[in-house]
Amino acid sequence: MVFAPRPPSPVPSYDINYYFASLINMNKLRKILVFAAVMTLGLRLSAQSNNADKVVAIVGDNIILNSEIEVQYYQQLQNNQNVPLPPDTKCRILDNLILDKMFLAQANLDSLTTTQDEVDGELDRRVKYFMSMFGSKEKMEEYYGKSVLEMKEDFTEDIKNQLLSDKMKN
Repeated sequence: MVFAPRPPSPVPSYDINYYFASLINMNKLRKILVFAAVMTLGLRLSAQSNNADKVVAIVGDNIILNSEIEVQYYQQLQNNQNVPLPPDTKCRILDNLILDKMFLAQANLDSLTTTQDEVDGELDRRVKYFMSMFGSKEKMEEYYGKSVLEMKEDFTEDIKNQLLSDKMKN
């Protein structure tokens, strides 16, 4: 058996142009990485400061938003000014909202309906209640920054859903 001698190992060549080209490419890469890191950090900070509403639960075609829970929680805080709320208040609010959405989903499946007169009557009743709390229509409009008509438009769908849910409960 004859063994062939190994070829001599190549001596690394240090081409100065190749060296500088790789340094330039590394600087470009470093700049790109720094830019990407800054952009990622900026996006994270802007996402943290963004107060986007969060979906807490989905029942059928209906969603429950975190803001719905917060609104009801603060309403209860205002109603019970001198009495502290139990620690599980938000959990109970969520339970009630889920139950209402379940009734609403079932009402839609059962093809229950409400008339526009029922919705308008409930809206009028609630507006009168709030006007009595504020003392006048003008004070209420000033507080909410909307006219009564705008408030009614904003709450029409919610009132309709509440009436459907209530019909299903009964």
